[in-house]
Amino acid sequence: MPSDPKGDLKCDGYRGSDGTVFQSDAPDAMKLDQLLTKIDEDFHGAVAYWASRMRRWAQPSGEKRGLP
Repeated sequence: MPSDPKGDLKCDGYRGSDGTVFQSDAPDAMKLDQLLTKIDEDFHGAVAYWASRMRRWAQPSGEKRGLP
């Protein structure tokens, strides 16, 4: 949970039936290099905490204007 002292633990949702960790993203605008950095940080952060339960990982992005 975001209120946890450690933050959201790189998990905005967890589907136990298949072990999917979701880390959503919805910036106002994001450049490709920023997106790739965020994906890398979020994935490795999720692995660090959820490794024993994570079989899949997904990071949908809601940036409505698209990448430049």
